[in-house]
Amino acid sequence: MIGANLKAAQYAGMDIFKNIFIVMLLSGGLAGLGGVATVTGTVGCLQPNLANGAGYTAIIISYLSKFNPFVVLVVSVLFGGLTQGGYSIQLVGVPVQIVTTIQGLILFFVLGGEIFAHNRLVFTRRAAAVKAVVSPAGPAGKEGQDNE
Repeated sequence: MIGANLKAAQYAGMDIFKNIFIVMLLSGGLAGLGGVATVTGTVGCLQPNLANGAGYTAIIISYLSKFNPFVVLVVSVLFGGLTQGGYSIQLVGVPVQIVTTIQGLILFFVLGGEIFAHNRLVFTRRAAAVKAVVSPAGPAGKEGQDNE
């Protein structure tokens, strides 16, 4: 309720700071458990570059899924396929960084689409803009003004 309408949550008497703190604590704990599972289960030891940019990919996935947890699963599988396909095409001689570039391009195109969907571009001609700026009283020097 807090994320949907902050004023309604305040009006209902919810302790907003406490609820946000609890949600952040739980989500941080879940992320920590995921990190512990990765280090202890898969790798076996803590190494530099263990996440390898997974946080940035997660931001792209969450934005593309419009923060819907069910759509996150579908988008994650698609991005996982893109990443694994990038490792496979490395055998042909294509650099693996092309996958990161494609992910970034997907994000930019989605953001651009959002911008153009919510905002409208209006093109005006310069002559029309100049006419709109001129005051209805006419140019300076008329209507009893002194020009010295």
